[in-house]
Amino acid sequence: RKSAEHSNQMARYFYEQIQKFPQIQVTKPVDANAIFAILPQTWIEPLQAIAPFYVWNEQTNEVRWMCSFDTEKADIDRFVEGISSLK
Repeated sequence: RKSAEHSNQMARYFYEQIQKFPQIQVTKPVDANAIFAILPQTWIEPLQAIAPFYVWNEQTNEVRWMCSFDTEKADIDRFVEGISSLK
């Protein structure tokens, strides 16, 4: 249970951090440890170089970002810095 709570908290933190990017459209409620979002296609490969993630729908550029028991705020912050460099 502790691991699941941590994963969910990290997903909520991640969600809060990406709110400042109008280019990212979160497509589903963030109720657990996953974030589904549509982002510019040109962002996918550079961001996958920072942290691997799955492209959920290649036609719409919807991706699935997952947080786990070992995700730390620093991991998310590093990824968000990568997003910032793409704006």
